[in-house]
Amino acid sequence: MIPVLVVLNMLVPALPRAMEARAAPAATPAPVASPSPTATPTPAVSPSPTPKPTAAASPSATATPGRVPPPPPAPTPAPPAATRTSPLQAAKPKAVARPKSDPPDISWVRQFGTSGEDYARGVAVDGSGNVYIAGTTFGNLSGQNAGSGDAFVRKYDSSGVEQWTRQFGTTSEDYALGVAVDGAGNVYVAGYTQGNLSGQNAGYSDAFVRKYDASGAELWTRQFGTGSDDRALGVAVDGAGNIYIAGPTYGNLSGQNAGTNDAFVRKYASSGVEQWTRQFGTTGGDEAFAVAVDGAGNVHVVGTTIGNLSGQSAGGYDAFVRKYDTSGAEQWTRQFGTTGGDEPLGVAVDAFGNVYVGGDTGGNLSGQNAGNQDAFLRKYDSSGAEQWTRQFGTGGYDYAFGVAVDGFGNVYAAGSTYGDLSGQNAGGYDAFVRKYDGSGVEQWTRQFGTNGGDSAVSVGVDGSGNVYVAGYTNGNLSGETGLGGTDAFLTKFAAPPVAGFSKSLNPSNGAVPNTVTFTDTSTGNPTSWSWNFGDGTGSSSQNPTKIYSNPGSYTVTLTVANAAGSGSTSQTITTYTAPAAGFTKSLNPAGGVVPVTVTFADSSTGSPTSWSWNFGDGTGSSSQNPTKIYSNVGNHTVTLTVANPAGSSSTSQTVSTYAAPAACFTRTLNPPGGGAPNTVTFADTSTGNIVSWYWNFGDGTNGSSQNPTKTYTMAGSYTVTLTVTNPAGSN
Repeated sequence: MIPVLVVLNMLVPALPRAMEARAAPAATPAPVASPSPTATPTPAVSPSPTPKPTAAASPSATATPGRVPPPPPAPTPAPPAATRTSPLQAAKPKAVARPKSDPPDISWVRQFGTSGEDYARGVAVDGSGNVYIAGTTFGNLSGQNAGSGDAFVRKYDSSGVEQWTRQFGTTSEDYALGVAVDGAGNVYVAGYTQGNLSGQNAGYSDAFVRKYDASGAELWTRQFGTGSDDRALGVAVDGAGNIYIAGPTYGNLSGQNAGTNDAFVRKYASSGVEQWTRQFGTTGGDEAFAVAVDGAGNVHVVGTTIGNLSGQSAGGYDAFVRKYDTSGAEQWTRQFGTTGGDEPLGVAVDAFGNVYVGGDTGGNLSGQNAGNQDAFLRKYDSSGAEQWTRQFGTGGYDYAFGVAVDGFGNVYAAGSTYGDLSGQNAGGYDAFVRKYDGSGVEQWTRQFGTNGGDSAVSVGVDGSGNVYVAGYTNGNLSGETGLGGTDAFLTKFAAPPVAGFSKSLNPSNGAVPNTVTFTDTSTGNPTSWSWNFGDGTGSSSQNPTKIYSNPGSYTVTLTVANAAGSGSTSQTITTYTAPAAGFTKSLNPAGGVVPVTVTFADSSTGSPTSWSWNFGDGTGSSSQNPTKIYSNVGNHTVTLTVANPAGSSSTSQTVSTYAAPAACFTRTLNPPGGGAPNTVTFADTSTGNIVSWYWNFGDGTNGSSQNPTKTYTMAGSYTVTLTVTNPAGSN
């Protein structure tokens, strides 16, 4: 496969305005109100000591950055079944390719909580497939609750078995909003506290980041802030163990605050030592929601701005994504949006530095808005050039809260929908996860939930392509029993297995009979194996052995399957017998008169894989069917040696080349004066490799010797003709 990409922060949820915990106190500078006359409805509210508003509650009249408007009003009663039209049917179709594959099945669901309110906010997956979720509980999830709301982090193995839970907080309120994990299994939890989690609280709310080792032992905690309100909403970790957190600040965290509230990103070394902080914004109000880091240590922050952070504001809230290098130097900023308000709530980076931003829009970011609020996903390349945008939704409200990318460049968006995004809505808000390939083509969508309201907040993916979605529910997901008003949940969507195998030939040269041992190397926990050996036979064993008796090339295919689906892969096996060399030759001209062009045609048997020609004149060739020009007269011994993994063989033939024959002779008379009778001796002096002679003695007699003797008994004049012949002709 695909390198398995390790995207260190693709598992960190972006906390939108819609999901922050509570308003700042009166003493805190108030954020600038949204230009919109009414609040943007959101799928679920952040934890609060009071019960969460139901889907039937009316929206707030106004909303401010980083605060929680309640969900939208309950939909009007449905028309009779005969006339019912879903919001998805009523929406304008999107110009995006439809799914290429069926959505994966749910492998397992873990719903947990207390008699109070419990919310999962972030999910991360390590290289071993262990899953970490972070959030907030208003009960005793693990030990005595320290105050109103406590933060927690929980670890599961890949099978969904709980490994440990850490609940922590102060006598005030504490919220864990993001989680990340490094290559050594150390876990980082970020959020904010209104108490003294680690040192004296600097103001109303302080940001914090806490590090645990793989066994759940706390290593250090860093709490920081200003005299106002400061929150860590996203966390990421790079390959060197450096930690990055992002969020909003209402004070002067690093330099002068540009307006009501600014965005910030801070870098810590693995030891917890601050490396740098970047605070930025406009006079209109700005917030950072999520952070991601690529393999080179470049940091990507997404959030919202009411001002002109980079270019002219489109209206209301605009989205932004900003890239810093590992030293904190800004590389580029992209601001985008519509007049309807736009929030980027999640960010991920792939192995090539491409940046994926997910969120929601109240306008037409890419195509016609399907309803009140649409989800979107946008891709930038590493230089900040937009590659594509996908806007999707229903006639209701749709939000993408989390973004992840796998090692093959597929991107996943998770969130909530108030309509029928994929299948019938179960009631209120449903959770969803959608997969696109790297080109922005939708692969599948999975919508799931209960009649109580459900929100997917964060998404992660492991090296095998299994997808993990975290969030919270007011119902009983997949038969899990609800423990309170709102429970946290973690859902695993199992990816189909990825087929793979290795092979070992005995003998290793492929000579038949050959015993081939196949070893399954598939990933994704297949439960069945189907082998096609390419000769009409097969096996259902995991690691079969096959004897090939006949030489040839065989395409071997392994298909593996489990409850999530199936996958196949093929390899070619070639077996041999030792070759027997043979060839034919064709001369042009056929008589072999130089220069002569000889075309050699291999006629060897046994499937040779290499050819070595010796043309008998110091030259050669490795072509199967070479051509040779002979310019010199002679007999040339041509040898062909063929080989394959099973052995080699040689054969030789002679190629004779000639000059054209030229007849010539001398004569000697005896007696020399020519008196009759006279014996004449003829001496052939012809050239050209003569092979036959024909003498016409001019008296009706002839001879075929090279140097004949002729006795003339009668006086007279005789014309003697010699005709000589060689393979090239006669003269």
